[in-house]
Amino acid sequence: MSDATLRSDTLAPVPLVDLKAAHAEVADAVEAGWKRVIENTAFVLGPDVAAFEAEFAAYCGVRRCVGVANGTDALELALRALDIGPGDEVVLPANTFIATALAVLRAGAKPVLADCDDERRPTMRRRIEKVQRRSVRQREDEEARAVSG
Repeated sequence: MSDATLRSDTLAPVPLVDLKAAHAEVADAVEAGWKRVIENTAFVLGPDVAAFEAEFAAYCGVRRCVGVANGTDALELALRALDIGPGDEVVLPANTFIATALAVLRAGAKPVLADCDDERRPTMRRRIEKVQRRSVRQREDEEARAVSG
């Protein structure tokens, strides 16, 4: 390749996402929905949220859906639904977004970060096994205390 073919003035930019075009497809519906929410001052819960939950549950083929504010809230609720909380440890990839660890903390558990690339995969496996062994020992100790107590 010559230097001329590598110069930026000869390269056309490659758009990653055309947000203007994507927005144009839904602009009328978004505007109508936003106007409805403002007119009803239904910023939390309200008929639009109830409609979303019903429609999304039907789309997923489940009986219910709960809309939440963000992914951190969704992860926290999932952890709590699995009865993960104080005394538990949750293994997370070390390169996770901070909200993942925050959801674990908000549920009362301890985030345990582990590397997960190909070179360190055995390290992550050992971390998970260590957490599992600790969890089993803790549950066995709790059961023994409950029986003897």
